[in-house]
Amino acid sequence: MSSAEQRRQNEALAAALAIIVVWGVNFSVQKYLFSTMGPGGFLFARYLLMPACALALLLRTGGGRLPALSREDFWALARLGFIGHVVHIGMATYGIHWSTAFSSSLILACGPVFTLLILRWQATGGDLFLLLASSFFSYYTVATKPLIVRLGSIPVMAWATLLASAPLVLMSVPAALQVHWDSLAWTVWAAMLWATLVSAFLGWLLWGWVNAVRGVARSAPLMYLMPPVAGVVAWLTTDERFTATKLLGAAITLAGVALAQFASPPGRPEREAPGLVD
Repeated sequence: MSSAEQRRQNEALAAALAIIVVWGVNFSVQKYLFSTMGPGGFLFARYLLMPACALALLLRTGGGRLPALSREDFWALARLGFIGHVVHIGMATYGIHWSTAFSSSLILACGPVFTLLILRWQATGGDLFLLLASSFFSYYTVATKPLIVRLGSIPVMAWATLLASAPLVLMSVPAALQVHWDSLAWTVWAAMLWATLVSAFLGWLLWGWVNAVRGVARSAPLMYLMPPVAGVVAWLTTDERFTATKLLGAAITLAGVALAQFASPPGRPEREAPGLVD
């Protein structure tokens, strides 16, 4: 590997770790927002702000015009937008509302590992909902890579957001009508901007670039770092308490990340997941 490529890999790893920290913090931020506007109100506001940012980004990169899309790419992005935003984000939002910050992060990051344990001992509606939601994010992560390689991370992220926003806003209108928007504190609006623009928009944009540089198989294990971050933030900012089982799970995830990241060198074929977009 050349020095330039090594530097690019290191930059992608640093970006990925920064995103994981932001996403870990965001579980507690969202719990705070849900306490004031509910999950439906949050989705309504989020998908008014995000498409505006996506449209502005597309116009900027396209020199004032929307980049052209083939019919095949349009429908592929529409499908990914539905899976990644309407299904995954919609389910994850309500699942986080029904669960706790730490448990939510643990299930979203490590869903397949804990499936049987959750079903056997401690299943709740929110936990099982999050478990299913995590599978859709996994699909989205793998399926976007071929499009990102061909079109770039900005068009893929922006178009998927634009195409998914209309149904999400329409679905959330009844909940949004119950929110007293004019009486929300400035801290709520600040948290909304963090959750929408930093965690969601910028986070998903960078995550797509990271996957294109490092490969999906090498980036995905970093998601296991979210539970420790989310747990520390939840402990500092909320009344969430931790059992020995939860702490042991966090320790296991750290060990798993180290093994997945450093057990074999990058570039080996088995570390790359195949694209799912035709």
